[in-house]
Amino acid sequence: MTLSALAVRRITLDTKKALDLTSEGMFWIPDETDLAHGWAIVCGPTDTPYYGGAFCFEVRFPDNYPFEPPSFTYLTNDGRTRFNPNLYKTGKVCLSLLNTWQGEQWSGVQSLSSILHCIQTAVLNDEPLRNEPGYSAMSSHPDMPVYKRMVFQATLETAILAHMTEPPSYMVPVYDAIRERFIKVRDALVKKATEYAAEWDGKTEHMSFFSMTVKYKFGELAARLAATLV
Repeated sequence: MTLSALAVRRITLDTKKALDLTSEGMFWIPDETDLAHGWAIVCGPTDTPYYGGAFCFEVRFPDNYPFEPPSFTYLTNDGRTRFNPNLYKTGKVCLSLLNTWQGEQWSGVQSLSSILHCIQTAVLNDEPLRNEPGYSAMSSHPDMPVYKRMVFQATLETAILAHMTEPPSYMVPVYDAIRERFIKVRDALVKKATEYAAEWDGKTEHMSFFSMTVKYKFGELAARLAATLV
């Protein structure tokens, strides 16, 4: 299929606007050989278990964009961790703006930037388990702090350290900018991981809902953070 003339114009406009989001911790990396293809990186916000992490997505625009939303595939996986109820280990992204979940659906007034903002604020939030329908109405639940610890450890290991030591090829054009963001938050992350290590290192927790079992190693990750991001 060939992109419509309208699709070419809107993709060009929307991706250009997305390039201006770097100061907010959102990055667009175009595929120089395919206008309809690229990668998006969303950095986790402050006061969440995702803080400091870079969460990556492969993006493809449909031929009739903007009448249909782009497709997003989640890439920052370790094969074990369900990083968010909306982000599957298979790469599936459940988001109403992508027409893959209930709620406000995609319309032509939406854009790539609005999707990235939604991921950063509504998905990568401070209580991610509330994104799961079974937990959404609860003010608290024993699984919530467990899940946050698991996600925080996985963020340190997969969304920070793995990217800094072996960045995926698509990240190379923005690697320096992302590394600079990591360095700015390094000390805060090392401090938080060290505090978690004092209470949790060597302990194992299980969360049956997502079939996740994690043995904590925050001290090791804190040391690696301090040594790697220099």
